[in-house]
Amino acid sequence: MIAYTCPACGNLKQLPDELAGRRVLCKKCGHKGRADYPVGKAAEPSGKEVEELWAAADAEQMPAVELEIDEPADESLWDSSAATPTAAPKSWFSRRPPTPQLPEPLMTRSQGQLVWVLLLVLAVSQVMTCHRLNTDVSYEFKVLSPRDAEFENNMYMQGLLGWDIVSARRASDGGDARYELILRRRR
Repeated sequence: MIAYTCPACGNLKQLPDELAGRRVLCKKCGHKGRADYPVGKAAEPSGKEVEELWAAADAEQMPAVELEIDEPADESLWDSSAATPTAAPKSWFSRRPPTPQLPEPLMTRSQGQLVWVLLLVLAVSQVMTCHRLNTDVSYEFKVLSPRDAEFENNMYMQGLLGWDIVSARRASDGGDARYELILRRRR
């Protein structure tokens, strides 16, 4: 037997061992509490009980529990309907979290390996192309010093001829403002 004391009103009650760990209702004050496990007993169910509860939870059927309980002498102090549960309690071991569904793979393993090989070939070809372009390119350079008034027209004409600006700065010698430009183009 388990000695249960209601934490709200202090009512003392003797309960059968089968109610250990279950929620009970004090009829005197209406407080819902959990009956402690008796000293020396395990606080968890046995492995077989856990497996049965897991199987029942997977099937979404909780097993019925039938208990024979001696009714207390003073029924006004105890609610007998709360002391005789009809189903297993919903506690940490009675419900398994749902198994996450993994998405379907986008491709098979061999298809994935083929994609990696193609990406590697593409990367190598890009590196080789850049290397070839960078080694074969030669430029010609020229320096211009257009005045402010003719700068825009001069730059337009140089762009049409294929010249790119490498460097530009504004310089003045006295009152005349000019730009100093370094231009380049491929030969």
